Amino acid sequence: PNSKLTKKILAMPNEGLCRRCTEKIEWRKKYRKYKPLRVPGSCNYCRKKAVTAAYHVACRPCAQDKAICAWCCKTWKALEKAEAAAAAGGSGSG
Repeated sequence: PNSKLTKKILAMPNEGLCRRCTEKIEWRKKYRKYKPLRVPGSCNYCRKKAVTAAYHVACRPCAQDKAICAWCCKTWKALEKAEAAAAAGGSGSG
């Protein structure tokens, strides 16, 4: 479990992701399910081979320009509204 690859994976930062996607990536790292990309993937917006992080579908520039999460592609405004609604509503379990 303490290989060079594992240490490299655990040291990788999660940037440009919403809270939920960050938690999913952290879960994958914690339980050794994270598979890093071997070759860059293509961005869903600019179609360039610029996606260097695993599980991302948008490159950093496109995600920043469009103000979206690089994995789920939801806008930051929509995510903020959803979190505010969840916080205001509380847990609906009864």
